[in-house]
Amino acid sequence: MAAEVVGVGGSTHPYNGTSVTYDPLRDSRTEVLAEFMRDNGEVLASTVLRPGADPVVARTDDDAEFLPGFDVVYDIESAFPVLRTITADFREQLIYNVRLTSLVEGTVFWGFVSVTHNETQDVLLISP
Repeated sequence: MAAEVVGVGGSTHPYNGTSVTYDPLRDSRTEVLAEFMRDNGEVLASTVLRPGADPVVARTDDDAEFLPGFDVVYDIESAFPVLRTITADFREQLIYNVRLTSLVEGTVFWGFVSVTHNETQDVLLISP
């Protein structure tokens, strides 16, 4: 199962992109390949996310069992500086695609990328 988030981007500043992948079942087997690529499909960077691994947030109340597992790539361009080399239009904005692919048959996940303007704190969510 693969999902693509197309046209993620911002300029070298003042935007910040973050990739979030959720596993609603918190299955410890869940592994998702996140690939960051050009429009032509050339993969420039990748990482394996494990959203079902040990919960990041420890809760002791009754709602704890309903919290999804998640994994995050904070500040995508800092994590993968090669993405800063992509300019796709006259404004010289960074434009790249993100493909999420389950590496374990039968697992469930949902992913999105948020792009935040660092000065205004406006947020854009991009999801398949």
